[in-house]
Amino acid sequence: MELHTISNGQLRLQVHERLGASIAAFQFRIGGTWHPIMREAADEALSGNISSPLSSYTLVPFSNRIPDGKFTFKGKAYQLMTNTKQHTTIHGDVRNRPHRLQEATSSKLVFSFDSRDHEDLEAFNYPFPLILKTTFEIEGNTLTQTLNIHNVGEEEMPIGFGIHPYFVRSFAGSGDAVLQFKVDGVYQTDSSNIPTEGKHPLPADLDFSEGKAIGDRQFDTVFGGFDGNLQIQYPETPYSLSIQADPVFQHLIVFTAPDGTLALEPVTNCTNAFNLHEQGVQGTGFLSVKAGASISGSIRFTLKS
Repeated sequence: MELHTISNGQLRLQVHERLGASIAAFQFRIGGTWHPIMREAADEALSGNISSPLSSYTLVPFSNRIPDGKFTFKGKAYQLMTNTKQHTTIHGDVRNRPHRLQEATSSKLVFSFDSRDHEDLEAFNYPFPLILKTTFEIEGNTLTQTLNIHNVGEEEMPIGFGIHPYFVRSFAGSGDAVLQFKVDGVYQTDSSNIPTEGKHPLPADLDFSEGKAIGDRQFDTVFGGFDGNLQIQYPETPYSLSIQADPVFQHLIVFTAPDGTLALEPVTNCTNAFNLHEQGVQGTGFLSVKAGASISGSIRFTLKS
């Protein structure tokens, strides 16, 4: 079975085991009807080979793009395979890989992924071996997703991680969603959406601390200094969604997807953090994990009414 479902009568979650333990549906029950919080995957997407059309997928071992697939760590250069028309490597390499179900109850799912199981013609596109454990748990009106990455290699490894969820902008018949979050800066990018320097002060038009709707504006924007709290208000309804991310998630990416949904991505690192860190840029969210050690972080989604 590829799809696994947990539910407590209030929330319902479906996770696709073969496609990166990605979320295929996340819903809230009002009366006798399940309403989508995240976009729902179509049948053809569920039978496909990529997680991009699903509700949410995991970003490991880095978030967003690495230009030309090249980075340097502790003075040593590494070359990854590129996978975009702009010759970048994007979104890590776990989201389209099969995961293994380790534990399943009515309210909890645990999946594992070991990069060492993929030493074939499509070998893991990262030079450091790792094990990823992903846990989903529903309690009351809250879903918690936890990522744990364990360095199973013999060397310290650079690491970045996060999630890429797509949210509906109208929930239960609401008007356009209103966003509220606090950050302390934003990254300016080149034509390939790559920052070439550290974050800049936040201009007034990108300040969502008091709450505002996206409207017709288009975003593919990396914010820094994220305090871990994001609210989505659904006008004309009593409902709102609270997203709370652990302090390790210092960045937030806002992306207005072509299908009309809104990607709100809590991530540890800014785009190109590996290279910016090597250049001495501060505040990129760069992280590393020593051999045999682990790093983890949780993100909680709470539907309030």
